[in-house]
Amino acid sequence: AAYFRLDMANILPADVQKVIYLDVDLLVLQDIAVLWNIDMQGKAIAAVPDYGIMASKRLMQQKHEVIGLSLDKKYFNSGVVIMDLQQWRANDYSSKVIELAATGNFPHHDQDALNKLFMHNWKELPLSWNVIPPIFDLLPKVLFNNRFRASAIKARNNIAVLHYAGRYKPWEFVLKPGFNDKYYKYLKNTAFADADMPQPGKNMQGKSLGRQMLRIHIADFISRF
Repeated sequence: AAYFRLDMANILPADVQKVIYLDVDLLVLQDIAVLWNIDMQGKAIAAVPDYGIMASKRLMQQKHEVIGLSLDKKYFNSGVVIMDLQQWRANDYSSKVIELAATGNFPHHDQDALNKLFMHNWKELPLSWNVIPPIFDLLPKVLFNNRFRASAIKARNNIAVLHYAGRYKPWEFVLKPGFNDKYYKYLKNTAFADADMPQPGKNMQGKSLGRQMLRIHIADFISRF
């Protein structure tokens, strides 16, 4: 089902010219109209750089080998994207990216396919519009990297979209302020308010809420000072 987004230009009505795509494991914490009104500057897709990938020499080498990304170029996260569907239709981007995803041996699946196709044709969005765990937790590879530290802390202190990418999902654990309290807050206002919580995933091995909270507390301290 994650691949349906690649065919949105064909699935959606022809009069829909632009969309914001959002993954399901995120919270929108600021007015999304601001994101909608960002000038895409003629690009077919707009997205946020993925510091989790970019701050890792191993993963950047992987992207260089797998999709041909230069080590000095940026790689985006596909969890929050704006798509110019007019360009997608005119250039048949859906078929092209689906073919790449189907034939390429991509560790990050459709995200790698999107980065390969739009390597030189994407608009960079502010980091605050897709704050992923390496930023929210201020992982060492981000914190101790002079290229990423300041912008990561700035985004963490002004989160527009909090994206629970990776292994730790907010619904898998009991309510814990600082980690998933906003998730539970907004859950109460949905049709799923009476759902049994938490709902652990199939693979909880190695996941520790205590360890995650320690990361968050350290990141909170660093962000303040």
